Amino acid sequence: MAKIKGICRNDDCDLAAERVIQEVEKSNFVCEECGKPLVPFGNISDGDKNKWKKKAAIVVAALAVLGGGGFALSQMSGSEEKAPEAINKVDTAKVDSVKAETATAKAEPVSEPVKPEAEKKEETKPAPEKTQPAAPKGPSVSWGKYTGPANGLGGTIRVTKSYTLDLNSMDGDVLELNPGDEIQNTQFKNGQLRGGVWVHGGKRRFFNR
Repeated sequence: MAKIKGICRNDDCDLAAERVIQEVEKSNFVCEECGKPLVPFGNISDGDKNKWKKKAAIVVAALAVLGGGGFALSQMSGSEEKAPEAINKVDTAKVDSVKAETATAKAEPVSEPVKPEAEKKEETKPAPEKTQPAAPKGPSVSWGKYTGPANGLGGTIRVTKSYTLDLNSMDGDVLELNPGDEIQNTQFKNGQLRGGVWVHGGKRRFFNR
């Protein structure tokens, strides 16, 4: 097969950058490194030159078409990438609207339901009960606890601590009261003990003062 010379015009090819003249088969007139079509170089006939010029023009046109297709694809991909952005903007607007409505709902005061008259009556507090006046207390002594009528007649004193009870007699008679003793059938006058029955150790003694 006849070999012809050619030069690679591919900008990305090292042989093209070094302007290396390649000698390849006429039937496979492409660059040995990058495989791109070569441009004829040297003594070739005018017919061959025209033929190779046509081939080069076809290759250039094909590359232009491919380049335009790549540009169109890039535009399409760019538009596809922008579509989600538009969707996101719409979704964000919806979310903001929902948030605003929620905030408005929270800000509005909630009115309490009106209770029926029956429930209102049940909630009415009952009138406080009238306290009974405290029963009058009977007479008191410092050495015991009195129980019985308020006037001190017929009551009982239980002795809680030792005490010497003066009977106010001419001979100075006294009663030595001890805890546990009792004065029964008491006789009081003007709040003072005047008589009764002293119960001490199982013994009983009537006295007057």
